Amino acid sequence: SNALGERYLQLGELLRSKGRYRASIIEYLKARRYWKNRKPHLQNKIARAYFAIKKPKEAIPHLKESLQFYPNYVTTYINLGQAYFAIKRYNKAIQHFEEAAHINPFHPSIHRYLSFIYRKRGETLRAKQAINALRLIRE
Repeated sequence: SNALGERYLQLGELLRSKGRYRASIIEYLKARRYWKNRKPHLQNKIARAYFAIKKPKEAIPHLKESLQFYPNYVTTYINLGQAYFAIKRYNKAIQHFEEAAHINPFHPSIHRYLSFIYRKRGETLRAKQAINALRLIRE
């Protein structure tokens, strides 16, 4: 039921707010059983909890699953970019950050990550373009 899913989500939030990320994941996953992939914010909360316990790879399937139903949810692309970035799969990270930028070009973290990845790869021009995009947002 929807109410039960909501209760598990609230419990997950409470645990997460206390820094109990592993326990919060358990509750989020219970909520997911009721809602399947119909709530993109839930999939993203699961991902953030996995990031908090330094398991970014575990976040990826939850985020990808969410994209099937919500292909324009910018947060999912940003979190996917961060997950791939964390496991050093930079091509995949770029792909998701660029997708996020198409949806919302005004999100600063997108350009921050892109500039970092491009600099790391020695793609100076692209890194500069990302930095300029960041400056434009801030002005």
